[in-house]
Amino acid sequence: MNNYESLDMFIKENDFSDNTKSSYTLSIRSFLNHCNKEISEVTKIDVLNWLAHLKDNLNEESIRLRLYALNSFLKFCQEEGVVNRVSSIGIKVAKVKTHRTLPLTSRSLFIIRDASKSFIRDRTIIEILYSTGIRVSELINIKIKDLYLDINYILITSGKGSSQRYVLFTNECKELINEYLISRKTDSDFLFVNRKNRKMSRQSIYKIIKKYVIQQGLDNKISPHSFRHAFATKLLEKGSPIEITAKLLGHKSYNTTKIYDHTSEKVRKRKYDLYTE
Repeated sequence: MNNYESLDMFIKENDFSDNTKSSYTLSIRSFLNHCNKEISEVTKIDVLNWLAHLKDNLNEESIRLRLYALNSFLKFCQEEGVVNRVSSIGIKVAKVKTHRTLPLTSRSLFIIRDASKSFIRDRTIIEILYSTGIRVSELINIKIKDLYLDINYILITSGKGSSQRYVLFTNECKELINEYLISRKTDSDFLFVNRKNRKMSRQSIYKIIKKYVIQQGLDNKISPHSFRHAFATKLLEKGSPIEITAKLLGHKSYNTTKIYDHTSEKVRKRKYDLYTE
């Protein structure tokens, strides 16, 4: 079995999400192409040389994630008897403190909404992202049959294990969805399609958001994920229980939801005032 056959088996035998499959494949192929050796011949020096090469283009957090992917693959190869030991064990990349995506400010949100109002598809995409807090991967997979407009619900099917949940949306969002549905000139099952009548990609949604950010001279850090971040932060700041917020976001662990809690000092202050007055 050659290196790439081992990689294919590793990906197929693990229940990774689509995003993880893509990320792991990219990381491991990067190493295999750089090293150009059979897996059984890989040494610690090969791994260190690869990491040094990555430093020219990636930050420490990205390098750490790539090393994690390689470690997982080499451990799999060890279990399959392809290698005797894992060459990358003991190699560590400094874990840097990541800069969380800043929530959208009210001003930025207003500007983006206003700038997109003449393009009903874009405006609807933006409103759904902000009103529901769903992931871009979930947004592009919404089908017409998933809409429950009478009760302001959308059925979301996540790529992570194909789990399902309902999310809610505002009346303003409902009006935009209805307007967009009337304007649609397609019989596609998917809610959002491109000019070729195909389901939109993650990259397409990213480009739409960036278009308005650049046009309006807004903070370049604003991305589709900023809307999810703003949604979660808004709920927590208004006192939403973390278990409810986690359910709406599709988090299996409350610890994942807590990453959005860094700006909710206002919540703690409000609760303190409530119980001490």
